[in-house]
Amino acid sequence: MAEKYGDIYSSIFMMLFALLMYISTFNMQSMAEVSVGPETVPQIVAIGIFIFSVILLLQGIKKVKSYSPPVEPEGTKDETENDYSGKKSLVSVLITLLLVICYVLVMPILGFIISSTLYLIVQFCFLAKRENWNIPLYALIAVVVSVSVYFFFRNLFYLMLPQGILG
Repeated sequence: MAEKYGDIYSSIFMMLFALLMYISTFNMQSMAEVSVGPETVPQIVAIGIFIFSVILLLQGIKKVKSYSPPVEPEGTKDETENDYSGKKSLVSVLITLLLVICYVLVMPILGFIISSTLYLIVQFCFLAKRENWNIPLYALIAVVVSVSVYFFFRNLFYLMLPQGILG
């Protein structure tokens, strides 16, 4: 059931997320009068998410119309494996959600750069298999991305991000 309608459910969720993201950009305030404000990039991202969600929705509808359940002989269907995979996916989503909540909560204290760097390193480790972990590479990517985003928003959009203990 979830396999059949998964793309439709996720595309609807992402379309709603994109709409909320786009609407929330109306409350962003800029420190200076510029033609490209801090709301520009989130609006572009929201529009992109919405467009790709519509494409996913159309593909999901097409998939449902052409879906035919696999025929397996009685007694060979491994439902416990499917249940385990579904539970593992749900746990992964919940852990990622918990990491995002922690990230948002510590950002005013630690600042954008430190909290973003820590979040990215932990998220990279969580998403990668343990035997493939490369902590120095994750740290380098996290630092470069966090610092780049910080200076991009600060110097191009004149948007102040939390400085935390560095400020």
